[in-house]
Amino acid sequence: MKTHPTPPSHRLTRSAGRPGTLCVLAIVLGLARGLVAAPVVYTVDPDRSTISLGGKVVGVTLEAQGPGGLVTAYEGAIHADLSDTSITFTAGGTVKARNSGNWAPGTGGADGTAPANYGGKATSALANATAAARGIQFKATSGPLPLTGGSFQSAGVSFQFPDSGESVVDYVTVGFLSQKSAFKLLGLATNNVTGVATLVTSGTTETLTVPVDATLSATLLFPGDVQLVLQGQIVATRTVDSGGGGATFDSYLAAKFPGVTDPAIVGPTADGDGDGLPLFVEYAFGLNPVLSEPAFAPLKIVLAPGDTTRRVLEYARPAGLAGITYRFEVSTDAIHWTPLESTPEITPGADGRETLKWVDNAPVIPGNARLVRLTVSKP
Repeated sequence: MKTHPTPPSHRLTRSAGRPGTLCVLAIVLGLARGLVAAPVVYTVDPDRSTISLGGKVVGVTLEAQGPGGLVTAYEGAIHADLSDTSITFTAGGTVKARNSGNWAPGTGGADGTAPANYGGKATSALANATAAARGIQFKATSGPLPLTGGSFQSAGVSFQFPDSGESVVDYVTVGFLSQKSAFKLLGLATNNVTGVATLVTSGTTETLTVPVDATLSATLLFPGDVQLVLQGQIVATRTVDSGGGGATFDSYLAAKFPGVTDPAIVGPTADGDGDGLPLFVEYAFGLNPVLSEPAFAPLKIVLAPGDTTRRVLEYARPAGLAGITYRFEVSTDAIHWTPLESTPEITPGADGRETLKWVDNAPVIPGNARLVRLTVSKP
């Protein structure tokens, strides 16, 4: 078993004096890592992504042509910009319906049946309609949606049907104004769900679950006479590195430097990428040890909301790391340091990280410097 010298404590130090004035002593620090959104891609799981089709055609309730005709699974990908505090669906990737069977009519209203995503019918005293939905696909879009405890409001997600018109409904009507043709599903379908969507991380798998209750208007005989309702859920996953490459320092090294034992490369004080951050610090904050990040900024100090006499200290780290201690210390002269005794508030993030916040109860006094340093070390 490899052994590595016990790392010394590594300190990231910042002073806090007058509101708005922060004097850096050791490393230039800015916003906490994880507050900037990064692009992510989720792969839709067809085994857990099922959406049923309902609604009305010319005022008549849509029914299934046969068993399973109005329900099917979905596949594809969803793109988003993700941070610890928000998610924005960027319309990248496409979510596509699978065929549920052979349904009438054929393409463009032709006689017979053909593979289709959905097969429905509507029967009234004036006319009978038979319809098959084919090529159903959409993109998820949204503005920035706040993430709280791994959940967000699903009503903020809209579904964009492609302008190419690949999503179509082929139909035949018999009776009043008999015809056979097709209409395209275009534009946005608004999600009517009032509940929440979730982001849950288990091990290295992050799961996105979005309830779907979307309504789309279309035209058969006159404008808006078709109201289609999609109901169900989309479940998609991606693989995350919840521990920056490993949950212990040794596993981190094994993941990032397989087979390397040279202390000059994998020792806790090594700095192979030359960014001034020892390898143990890179492990502590889930950084890439072969990518120079000289502007790394783990620590954020702000005034407490609603209480300008108190400071809040905040940083983000990988969740579940073992064999490491994080500690805040405070000083007025950079010589004598005392631990900051306070219980942190820990908020799970959306990418296998967590954010920790401490309230510094020492009052803010204009003109008086208060130095804060964050220490990471082996216990």
